Amino acid sequence: MTADKWNHFAFSASMASVGTAASSRPYESMGITFGLGLLKEIYDHARGAGFQTEDLVADFAGALLGGAAAADICMEDFP
Repeated sequence: MTADKWNHFAFSASMASVGTAASSRPYESMGITFGLGLLKEIYDHARGAGFQTEDLVADFAGALLGGAAAADICMEDFP
């Protein structure tokens, strides 16, 4: 995995975990984080850098892991 993919993964994991810890809403935090990653790829495509599906997969994986980990650590009653 390239450094760029790790950056996408780490950013998404951190954003989803912080959002979950702050709001106690893991699904919403994961969705918003993934949405940010999608918007970034759309922006990249619009400026000519190209839409990278692999970046989006790394964003998705990071959002899931970060949100789930924070929910498991911070929340007693994860719905």
